[in-house]
Amino acid sequence: MAELVGHFLILALIIIGFLIVPLLVGRLVRPNLPTEEKDAIYECGEPTIGTSYIQFDLRFYVVALLFIIFDVEIAFFFPWAKIYGQATQLADTRLEETHIGAVLTPDDQTTRNSFSIRFNSAVSGTCSEAPKENRENKKLAITLQGLLPKEKGPYQIRFTSGALAGKMYRVARYHDSKKLVTLRESLPQIPKQGVEFVIDNYKKRVYAGKASQLYWTSGTNKGEHSSIVSYNAKTETLTLTEPLPNPVQKSDAFAIADPARLLLTEKILSQPPGSVSAEDAISASTGFKLAVVGFLDILVFFAVLLVGFAYVWMRGDLDWVRAVAERARQNSPVPPALANKK
Repeated sequence: MAELVGHFLILALIIIGFLIVPLLVGRLVRPNLPTEEKDAIYECGEPTIGTSYIQFDLRFYVVALLFIIFDVEIAFFFPWAKIYGQATQLADTRLEETHIGAVLTPDDQTTRNSFSIRFNSAVSGTCSEAPKENRENKKLAITLQGLLPKEKGPYQIRFTSGALAGKMYRVARYHDSKKLVTLRESLPQIPKQGVEFVIDNYKKRVYAGKASQLYWTSGTNKGEHSSIVSYNAKTETLTLTEPLPNPVQKSDAFAIADPARLLLTEKILSQPPGSVSAEDAISASTGFKLAVVGFLDILVFFAVLLVGFAYVWMRGDLDWVRAVAERARQNSPVPPALANKK
């Protein structure tokens, strides 16, 4: 406690020194040349008009308050501008999105740097009876074991059993009511009933050579992060640059995220580095919404100031102030200092 008080006393002495030293130096160094013009009373560099013992009209205060609001509260633009700038960076689609998944390989087949995974947005399903009208083999009757992810496509379907196991085809559209999938290309043959498949967004599959990192969120490697060498979409096999410190187990969860997106998320949330988990990184769509909200806040605030200025303008308060000031200037005597100067 005594050490803390000593620090405060030292700081107080430094502050007092910074205040007194410039005043003493200025008093000793600056020239002293008083004149009548310098000694004349002035307000903001303008000669005084009339006496100070008068009752000011309310419109003077309206104009003064409007100026203070417009001049001082302009500082509120800075927080919004800061949020807007960081949100636009998060909305940049060149930053990789964050995707969450888990290890799919059985425990006895995993290695410390290569294993099978599946993203949480992937939806499994089975083929139903073949559609009656399917001339180009582009339609599939399916039964999903869940709902397609809310994120927009493009989607791909990958067969995990049957004659087309390991093959992938892009999805053109999905009819939820008819439980029917239309593909962008023809199938070599129509899968039999019961053939299993997985549907997912194929854009998230490209990670090799990117800046994204794999962050473990559960399991024996929780808290570790690794760089990705490659990802085989057909076998859903992920290969890391270096072996993990602990063996990977089935269902260990992870998140693939861009470190730059994590850093921007921590800045916009005012969190210390490393405190935001990978799965909580702000997405590009959320960043775009934040940017729009920040920009609209700036516009609304500026519009309120303009409405106040327009109100004073339409009332004629500004013209009234100019007229009163001009009339008072013409009727007031010239200050002695200015009269002697003439």
